[in-house]
Amino acid sequence: MRALLYEERFSVRWIFLLLIPAFVALGVGLYFAYQEGQGLWGVGTGLIITLLLAFEVSNFRLTIDERAVKIRGALA
Repeated sequence: MRALLYEERFSVRWIFLLLIPAFVALGVGLYFAYQEGQGLWGVGTGLIITLLLAFEVSNFRLTIDERAVKIRGALA
């Protein structure tokens, strides 16, 4: 059994502020894609992927044990 030497959780909330222009642009694109009736799935998928990546980057955990250093995100 490996002994845990160090563990810390990091939370970076300012990443969402950095991505506000991207969220606004994707929201506007989603609205116009809905009005046009085309490309809704593409823009919606881009918005969901952007949200998931922002969430993954904003929360992570650093774990150090006897054999390895692990950095894990919130989703994986």
